[in-house]
Amino acid sequence: MRWRVSGSMWMLVILAVFTVVTCNQGGVTTGPTLPLPSGGRYVGADTCKNCHQTIYDEVQTTRHSQALTSLQQIGFGTNSECLSCHTLGYGFESGFKDATSTPGLGGVQCENCHGPGEQHVSSGGDKTKILTYPGILAASLCGKCHTDAHHPTYDEWEVSSHTKVTEHVAGYLADPVNGPARLVSCGPCHSGDYRVMVMENALASPNLVGKTREEMTAQTCAVCHDPHKATGNNAAEGEEAQLRHKEYWDPEQDPYQGGDSTDINVYSRIDQVCGQCHNRRGADPTDAGLAMNTSRAAHYSVQLDFLLGLGGVEDGGSPALSEHRFTPRQCATCHVSMKEYESEDNPAITGHTFRIRLEGCSPCHSISDAAARMLNTKSDIEAKLATLKNRLDAWGVQANIQGKGALSWEYSSYGGPSSGATGQDLIPIQIKRARYNYYYVEHDGSFGVHNAKYARYLLLVANQQLDALGVP
Repeated sequence: MRWRVSGSMWMLVILAVFTVVTCNQGGVTTGPTLPLPSGGRYVGADTCKNCHQTIYDEVQTTRHSQALTSLQQIGFGTNSECLSCHTLGYGFESGFKDATSTPGLGGVQCENCHGPGEQHVSSGGDKTKILTYPGILAASLCGKCHTDAHHPTYDEWEVSSHTKVTEHVAGYLADPVNGPARLVSCGPCHSGDYRVMVMENALASPNLVGKTREEMTAQTCAVCHDPHKATGNNAAEGEEAQLRHKEYWDPEQDPYQGGDSTDINVYSRIDQVCGQCHNRRGADPTDAGLAMNTSRAAHYSVQLDFLLGLGGVEDGGSPALSEHRFTPRQCATCHVSMKEYESEDNPAITGHTFRIRLEGCSPCHSISDAAARMLNTKSDIEAKLATLKNRLDAWGVQANIQGKGALSWEYSSYGGPSSGATGQDLIPIQIKRARYNYYYVEHDGSFGVHNAKYARYLLLVANQQLDALGVP
């Protein structure tokens, strides 16, 4: 297990929260058991609620609070291999012993994550005596129980792209001069610390200046899931994963809120759990927007907008759109496809690698049908992108022949001319429309799989713009 929380005191508290024992009907996995911090005894949630009544009440609505009950219902209520994750402090002197002698310590409680609370309580609420922000956001806390063949959520997350802050962005955030400003502009999506502390809980901004990439919190469990309450944001009836935001977003019913869609405080609050970050970040496809934004293309995060058929340069008609946009779980349909545990050799799948499982394409497609469609769509869109790029390059040659000098169609940050009357202003609006759509389709990253009809439509519109200029 790789720990990402720095500070020896917090390390001790975290490691002491559980005896690392995984509930596994086929065996038991044990790890090192460390002594509790000096004087650090468990006090139980009934003590915590004296000061944290609202949070206590919210936690009672979650399955965590019923963890011991669920164990008892399947006949494992006294199974020592399971109790360390289904009770508070099992194996420690002040922790759960059995349902009769320690009835108040059943289920997953505050101290399972925040650490033993005796010193916090006796000090009158000193937050340094428990685990709090940012250390409380470590995925390894959840990974102590959400692991193994039965529920490998943490194990899958560990191999996903969400485990670390993007390398070059981490450098921005750590910069002593520009770091705080970068945190405001990039933090809502790239920093788990900033997302949870500022965007979700309106707390003071963390300071990441000088920190290494490994010391920064990326997209951990608590960034997408609310640890304290059942939210009802799952699309499927009867499911509850405590998602902070909805699985399905309808822009007709819930459009960008708050005014200017280029404002990060607008587009980073889209009420869709993946779309909070995987949206076009205010990229403006209008002619006014194209004339003004000549430095770079739409961000690499346009996936939700692309899935819904939004955000491209259109021709004023009604573009054909894929049925994918109407799947009840939207992104999660394919990227968080799950499977129940069958055996140690055929473990559960929780979908937290976020890689596509073709089984998620049913009942609309068989696995073979989905695989064939994906391959054909990607090949088609990649070929169309290559053709469009060749035509854009040809325009630059054509412009030079017409005596305008060698002109690149690219954005200035991608090697194109600088902004202003002698650079980007010389590029016709038709080229700006075409290049916007070229990158919009490319930066979606699925090469049409998210919304094949919209991808083909946007590339058709781009080619029509070049036709109008007589580009071969």
